[in-house]
Amino acid sequence: MLHFLLITYIKMFAATSPLPFVVLYLNLRPSDTPEQRWALAKKGMLFASFIILGTLLCGVRMLNLLQIDLNAFRISGGLILLIIAIGMLYPNPTKPTAPLTNDDITLTPLAFPIIAGPGALSAIIICQSDAITTLERCMVYLSSALIMVTYYILFYIACFSSKWLKPSIIAICSKLFGLLLLTISVQMITVGIIGLTQFLASC
Repeated sequence: MLHFLLITYIKMFAATSPLPFVVLYLNLRPSDTPEQRWALAKKGMLFASFIILGTLLCGVRMLNLLQIDLNAFRISGGLILLIIAIGMLYPNPTKPTAPLTNDDITLTPLAFPIIAGPGALSAIIICQSDAITTLERCMVYLSSALIMVTYYILFYIACFSSKWLKPSIIAICSKLFGLLLLTISVQMITVGIIGLTQFLASC
């Protein structure tokens, strides 16, 4: 069971890519003090927690209600993660970002899509669908909580220690997680295609 928890956490961690997104957040408000950044980060994480909780409670049910096959969602989620992974491996030059107001940044883009983005929500739904037993489903909830704790720690460190975060270290970590995310996305797409093929063959 610990193995399932570890695998689920790794999938979610790779899908959410917290390290580069935390640095992206710092670039949104370069003139803020560490205390101001931390206050906004806590609000953003609160909004993101509600989004993730809603996905955990209603994500799979919504797919069933809309009669969307899980394998189709695997493929679409895998494609989203694939795009994110390619962006992490081959980033485009960033343009200067204008300072944003408090209302602009806490919900969008901080809560969504920086913390609870499409990749994270797709990973949560797929991990939840892979859980068979009640204990495994609890592990998915626990993994989601651990992801938020990870964001909490990283945001705290980044807000108060931003001058020690070297761009070269962030770039290396981003490419490593991009490669891991690329592998996960290819696996998701492959499993989805195999599942759809078997379903069509049985019809």
